[in-house]
Amino acid sequence: MPTEKRLICTLTGEPYQPARVYYDITNSNAVIRVFKKLSCMAFDREGQRWVWLYEFEAQKLRFANSHNQIPKEKRPVIIGYFIFRGEHQMILDLRSLDRVCKAIEFFDKRINRRIAKATHLRIVNRLFSADEHLGAQGVHPSLNEFFDREDIPCPSKEVMARVENMARSNNNKDEAHKMAAINRFINELEHESLPEIEEIPINFYEEGIESLRFSLSIRNIEVLEHWKGNKNYNPIAFIRDKLLESGLEGFFESK
Repeated sequence: MPTEKRLICTLTGEPYQPARVYYDITNSNAVIRVFKKLSCMAFDREGQRWVWLYEFEAQKLRFANSHNQIPKEKRPVIIGYFIFRGEHQMILDLRSLDRVCKAIEFFDKRINRRIAKATHLRIVNRLFSADEHLGAQGVHPSLNEFFDREDIPCPSKEVMARVENMARSNNNKDEAHKMAAINRFINELEHESLPEIEEIPINFYEEGIESLRFSLSIRNIEVLEHWKGNKNYNPIAFIRDKLLESGLEGFFESK
């Protein structure tokens, strides 16, 4: 029997899956002043970055492994780190998808939106095994190798454009035509797979966090199934159920 692969997880208990949140900023000094007031933030001079610790204000966040479950010798746990890129951009690197939504909500409560707003994120749509030798700490020392590229696709934008076109084309049709249009669309998606690295818009300020949380949970489920060996898994059936629950009329009329 082959040796079973061991999944790399973070100290807070989530599967290791690199992600990067991009912020547009208007005043980096104002952001830094906020960081300095937070006990859970510390400046790493060697890395020239602000690290976000699972301590103090952030200690209330709920992960699979709570703060008290993490051995004292492993604390403080770094749950993310910020790097400023020029005057108008800031990135937040994270090592799990669960941390993405928590981070966006956490810092939105503490940094004025006129100063910093999350615009999009990039994620790696795969999981990693312990035998991949990612670095001394078992993870990639930098996420730049994943995200500092010009060829990263944004499938969600493409899908939404197709949805809007389908909705316009079928808005005045009867229920049978609408159902047929949805089935054709779903069948197309069933033959598409997630790119290994993907860009996702963040519409948090217009839609709230739930839409993003749902999108990330779908991707998390899919990569976990692929990890288990179910390479043909596609969450389209689940999405179809959610789509139909929303009601056909509401779906088409809202586009």
